[in-house]
Amino acid sequence: MQIFRAGQRASVTPNPDYFTGTVRMDPIVAATAPSRVNAVIVTFEPGARTAWHTHPLGQSLHVLSGLCLAQIEGEPVQELRPGDTVVFPAGVRHWHGAAPDVAMSHLAIQEEVDGSAADWLEKVSDSDYAGPRATLQGGVHPAASQPTATSTMIDAVSNAMPNSSRRVTVSRKNSTEASSEKISSTCPSANT
Repeated sequence: MQIFRAGQRASVTPNPDYFTGTVRMDPIVAATAPSRVNAVIVTFEPGARTAWHTHPLGQSLHVLSGLCLAQIEGEPVQELRPGDTVVFPAGVRHWHGAAPDVAMSHLAIQEEVDGSAADWLEKVSDSDYAGPRATLQGGVHPAASQPTATSTMIDAVSNAMPNSSRRVTVSRKNSTEASSEKISSTCPSANT
């Protein structure tokens, strides 16, 4: 058993090429083979956000405080509040961060492939960041229907967190077809 006491590990300032604004990361767990799971609490000051990025095996976010904005490319910006969880399937281009006037912290859980948990792209433009906001809806993305190591971990964390019964949906529209796909997670019992 390995125990990390509060304050034992230093906060980290992430690479500024991958973020806009002031962001701090506090490590929770780092993958040690054969595990591939990484978990980190990320705190964004108002207006701070990630660059566009994807994850080779997907990503789960659980909002701890503040107001989170998240977007899949081509869809409206979603508002997520404390207790909300969102799951981004593997390879889906997205960003997330704090609202313009409210800081935000979330637990981010993702798995590594060949030593990488994310593929970083260009920074999010001010127009994308300020884009239209969506309303909460239901639905499940096909890629989110089977439990993974990440979803099992997020379920365990969600069970321990207060206010974790909200349903959150992020929509993803297939650019070559007229249909939309939905991503959703209901804590604490979703198989996201």
